[in-house]
Amino acid sequence: MKAATLAALRMWQHTGHQVYDFGTVTGEEAQKILQDTGVNISGYRRFMATRGVRHVKNNHSDAVKEAEQRQYPVTPQDFCLIPKIALQGVPRLIGKTGARKPARLEHRATIDGRTYVYIETVGANDKRLELWTMRIEQQNKGNV
Repeated sequence: MKAATLAALRMWQHTGHQVYDFGTVTGEEAQKILQDTGVNISGYRRFMATRGVRHVKNNHSDAVKEAEQRQYPVTPQDFCLIPKIALQGVPRLIGKTGARKPARLEHRATIDGRTYVYIETVGANDKRLELWTMRIEQQNKGNV
């Protein structure tokens, strides 16, 4: 099992504060984000903490509820895809950097026939990108 999956599983099952660091964003990704959103994330580190993982578990892991929303349930194994989603996804800025509420970046990527939507907060002061939420949409969700 990948390290990110194991970390997510620990956070999924326990409430104590834990952090998993995915590492520094690549130059390729930083350039793409800058071009698409105007936000410079060069040198930023991406991570997930218990609060983000628990949010996803509490809001996007129930198979019945997710099916009603035309979404797939998120599992701990999906968290290892976060760097891939962010790199391959189409980024969109939500909010403004430096506001009382931090700006968020939304990344939308289709991987193995599923559309992953990953949202992270932009910590401008500490150069950190933190998991906010994640969901998996069915590809035909918009064709209701």
